[in-house]
Amino acid sequence: MLQGVMNMRRVFEITISILAVCTSCWLMFQLWSYLSSPNYGGRSSLWPAPAGYLVEVVLLSVLALICVVKRNSNFDNISFLWFLIGALLSMVILGAFSIGPSIAPTAIGFIVVGISMSYKRRKRVMRYITMLLGGLIIQSLIMIVL
Repeated sequence: MLQGVMNMRRVFEITISILAVCTSCWLMFQLWSYLSSPNYGGRSSLWPAPAGYLVEVVLLSVLALICVVKRNSNFDNISFLWFLIGALLSMVILGAFSIGPSIAPTAIGFIVVGISMSYKRRKRVMRYITMLLGGLIIQSLIMIVL
């Protein structure tokens, strides 16, 4: 019985992660198409910062999917997942009036997966919070500097 529940949780985590990545890819493609349209200003206004952020969101979500799918005993995937969630949340917060709302569904999906994966390891909550804040701060600094 317990093994079946664990398998269902794993299927849930992978399914939500795949949906989050697909949402991220689709929304970033739609934003890229809109921003590069002649009505908005063409491709010259897209590079480097706005296009870089769009590509970065997709890369962060794909890395998060890899953390969820691949379990490695030598590497703490859950801590790295929380770091990536922090980076996505930073983009949601700092881009609140531009691309933030389009990144929010991806971030929320990975937050749900992160909570589900962290549920078994309640003793490491402070590590996960630290990694979340670390990702948030580092990505915020990157966005402010660039």
